[in-house]
Amino acid sequence: MATYVIAGRADDLFLAECQVLAEYLAHNCPDVSYRLEIKHPSEWSKFIQGICASYGFYSVNPTITKEAAVIWTAEGKLIGSRHDFARLVNDRYGVISDLSFEQSQKIAKENLKKASEALQKRQEGPSLLEKAGDALKKFMISGLIDVADGSYDRVIDEGIQFLVRSSRKLGVRYESQTSSKVTDAEATLLQKLTVQVLNNSHYCIMHPFPAAPLHFMLARDFEVHSRDLHNPYLQPPCFLDRQDWRTFWPVLVKSGGLGAYQWVPSSQGHLRSSAIQGFMQIIPLPLDQSLGQLPIQQALQAAPEKLYQTFRIADFAFTHVCCRLDPQLDYTTVAEVFQKLANLLHIQNNTTPFNLLITSSWLMLVPLKCTTDAPILEPYVFAGIVNLPAFEPQWPQTAGHRVAVPERDRLMSILSSMVQPQ
Repeated sequence: MATYVIAGRADDLFLAECQVLAEYLAHNCPDVSYRLEIKHPSEWSKFIQGICASYGFYSVNPTITKEAAVIWTAEGKLIGSRHDFARLVNDRYGVISDLSFEQSQKIAKENLKKASEALQKRQEGPSLLEKAGDALKKFMISGLIDVADGSYDRVIDEGIQFLVRSSRKLGVRYESQTSSKVTDAEATLLQKLTVQVLNNSHYCIMHPFPAAPLHFMLARDFEVHSRDLHNPYLQPPCFLDRQDWRTFWPVLVKSGGLGAYQWVPSSQGHLRSSAIQGFMQIIPLPLDQSLGQLPIQQALQAAPEKLYQTFRIADFAFTHVCCRLDPQLDYTTVAEVFQKLANLLHIQNNTTPFNLLITSSWLMLVPLKCTTDAPILEPYVFAGIVNLPAFEPQWPQTAGHRVAVPERDRLMSILSSMVQPQ
């Protein structure tokens, strides 16, 4: 059994030739295998010098470190440069490379891309999503989060489709509160669920009642934004500003998920709500492989594709406006688009409640009613995702004071009570 180690500088065309030869041998010769060691150009010199020193290759070929591709066996025997490898392959296996210049360029380009991404990852450490995944496992083991809290069903109410799940954990929160504000106990929980601080201005927090695994939230650090030294987890929601978008937009693009945000002025913060107000929530997509597209994604299929073009969804009989976005946009542009739509709907800073849905390709803004008696569902309800609180009524609910829980057969009625008519 022969195992060849193919090492080289990622952007080298001759390395691409060695890769193809090794791959051909591995597929056609049962007794041949290979391993690749592709390095970023900035790492190659140090890497190959270390290899040659460790294996004693300098005594075999003193100039071997000048090569951009070096091959040796798993036993530590130096084959040499790409010329030496090509000669060995031809003599021993009767194989000659017929790789074109264009093909070599394509492989080298892909190698460089992967090596650059790997280098960046090593320099920056794990991504936010990787950290969130690791944190989720820990929180599930400790019982802080339950991602298996119910399953989704498709429900159609008044011709509009929803994906609905009943959550007992959410029911506990809903039953114990008469306010959408975060309590002291919940603030303590959110502190435990914090994954990372971003840009020294925002907290990344795993959602305590997730709509899907890896459902997390971004909350602003009020000490940075407003110099308010109180607990940031207890603060009332705030209108989105440019510093928020500086954090939100890159995270949203990298996650490929759905962003959902609900803002209610503090003077109206006593609304009964199962939602956690003032946090940008990010839900990974797809929500569930078996469910396919979200209802909002299906509704957007017939929408205009032109960038920045504003439009409305015909089936939504309430005041709203949508706009096409692009993942390549800068956060400042997205902030300007958001402000433009807010002005279009007369959403005033610090006075008008609203609901925001956003992905890397579209944005939808919905002004909410200034009311105190309607239940307020989670902000992603406008995407067709509904987490309903479920709980067994206890005293005093059983004595005629039962908390009014949103019911799945009147979702459109609840939605209508939250929004302004078209």
